[in-house]
Parts: sequence; C-alpha cells; structure tokens
Amino acid sequence: MATQLRIFAPPFTEVLPIEGGRFLIDTVVAPVRLYLPHLPEPGVSFKVYDATRNAALNNITIHTLCGELINGAPTLVLSTNGDMADIFREDDSANFIATITGISSGGAGGSPKAVFSGHYGGGLPTDVPTVNSAIAYDEDFPGTLWQWNGVTWH
Repeated sequence: MATQLRIFAPPFTEVLPIEGGRFLIDTVVAPVRLYLPHLPEPGVSFKVYDATRNAALNNITIHTLCGELINGAPTLVLSTNGDMADIFREDDSANFIATITGISSGGAGGSPKAVFSGHYGGGLPTDVPTVNSAIAYDEDFPGTLWQWNGVTWH
C-alpha cells in the first residue's frame, strides 16, 4: 500500500509535525531548514528525503528546538544528493537518533538504494530500479510514495 506524505519546497523554514511522518524535500532552488518539534512522544519517526537529489548544492539542515540533540549535536545536515534521514526520539530524554542513507549507500543488509520521482498519473512508477530497495514519489495528485522491494512497486 502506498503512503501519503508532505512535500516541502523552498524558500521556507518548517517545524515538522509532532506526530512525525515522511517528508520529501525539494533542494533544486535553495538550501532548506527543518526543525524537529519539541519533545514528541518517544519512538516518533521523521523520514526526510532529498527528493530532487540536489542536497550537495542546497543542503537540508535539520535543527532541534530547546536544547535537544540529534546524534549528540544540535543539527543534522544532509549534504549528499539523494540522502535520506530516518530520525526518531530515543526515549524520555531530549535525544533524537538519526541514520542517514544515500542513493548509493547501503541500508539494512547493505543493499544499495535509489530515489525516483516523476509524473505517474496516480499509477505505478515506470522506473525499474536495478537495486534491491528504492522509493518513488508520484508528483501527480494525490502525491503517493511507492516502495520497491526488489521485484515490484508497492
């Protein structure tokens, strides 16, 4: 089943919703600043994708509010084209844990990953990845995020 998500395009500074979610970021025009909400429930997850694969030129900087830390630092920067950050609140402390995965970096099990986007008209993506795991975002309404399992889109 496809997942609905939000798309952000600069110029903006955005505080992410406290309930978490998946966020595709447009890095074509300018750098992007995102802020994690102050103390969401433990286990809440934020997945931030460089959907336009231009973070090397226009970084995505993820900030905390009120002294929280991401992997021990007040900010996390996505600066490689196609980066994806999976961020979650660890426990009742003020700490967030982040894992960054890129287009060519290994994820779980060391599988390379890929990020696609296009106008699929609400249907399945037309891209056929040559990797075991990928995501594709349909730029047409309703903005569906598809996941590739190595065989098919779902």
